[in-house]
Amino acid sequence: MMLPALTRERTDTLTRFVLRLLTAVIAVSLLAVGVGHAASLGGIDSDDLASFTIDGTVPVPSSTTTTTTTTTTVPPPVLSICGTAMPSTAPCVVPAGTTIKKLDWDADVLVLGTVDGKLRVDGGSITVGAGGVVGGNAEQQGVGDIVVGAGGTVRGHVKEEGPGSVVIDGVVDKHVEEADDGDLIVGPGGVIRRTATESGPGSLTIAGTVDRQADESGPGDLVVTGVVHSTASESGDGSVTVAGTVDGAVSEAGVGDLIVSGVINSNATETGDGSVVITNLVNGLVDERDDGDLTVTASGIVRNTADERGNGSVLIDGLVDAKVHERDDGDLTIGVAGRVNNGVESNPAGTCTIASTATVFGNRLGDCA
Repeated sequence: MMLPALTRERTDTLTRFVLRLLTAVIAVSLLAVGVGHAASLGGIDSDDLASFTIDGTVPVPSSTTTTTTTTTTVPPPVLSICGTAMPSTAPCVVPAGTTIKKLDWDADVLVLGTVDGKLRVDGGSITVGAGGVVGGNAEQQGVGDIVVGAGGTVRGHVKEEGPGSVVIDGVVDKHVEEADDGDLIVGPGGVIRRTATESGPGSLTIAGTVDRQADESGPGDLVVTGVVHSTASESGDGSVTVAGTVDGAVSEAGVGDLIVSGVINSNATETGDGSVVITNLVNGLVDERDDGDLTVTASGIVRNTADERGNGSVLIDGLVDAKVHERDDGDLTIGVAGRVNNGVESNPAGTCTIASTATVFGNRLGDCA
């Protein structure tokens, strides 16, 4: 009967021994790992061993955090209705569907409805938005702009006399004038049924349509990328660029160049200090009358004469259907691809050079003889 008790005692002793042995082995193994790891970082000492700990990672279930962003839109200021019991120095609106007879105001005016008669603003801007109609003239004085937006209409004329610009993206049935510091811009969809005039410091840019004359008479450029159905002129310090179409004559009379990369269906004249460069088509004559050169590039075509009357030279690499004449001090050169269909003439004060591959019909006079 004592044997089972002895066996259990021995078994318990053996179990405790095995557990102690396993604990020692694990401790030694972990110590070795720690020492090796620390040694790889530069070695350890007894103090390191005394404070040695084992770090590990505990997997944490991933979670997704959703952030909701709320955008707050600040509404535009509410404008009072024009013509009501309010001071004329406050910006106002003519709402869509509303008609007033006329308006004389001293602050910004937005027209979305109809002003039957004249609209005049002193010290503010005029904006005619889509669907807006001004039945009479739209006039602005003082600091401010005039904008006729796409879908807007002014049945009278538009005039801006203070520091500010005029932008036409809608339709103006009569003439448009910008008379002070600022630009006059006719956008791609803009239409002016009569003249477009810019007479102060600023440029005239036409990307839409002007049915009559386009005149820039102050310091600034005239740029046509759209259509002018009559004449176009620049008489101040600035250049003329025709990249669209002008059906009438084009003139540049101040300091600046005349550059034609589009089409002029009449004559092109430069009478100031500047040059003429034709890279596309002039269906009339080309006349350069002052200091500056006259150049017709290989892609250029002049359907009438090409004439240089001032101190400048002539270079023809394209086609001139009539005569080429260099009348003053300067050289005349017909390039390798040049073609002249009715003679060439050069003043003896200059040199005439005709490339062997050029084509010249008609007389060769002066230094070209």
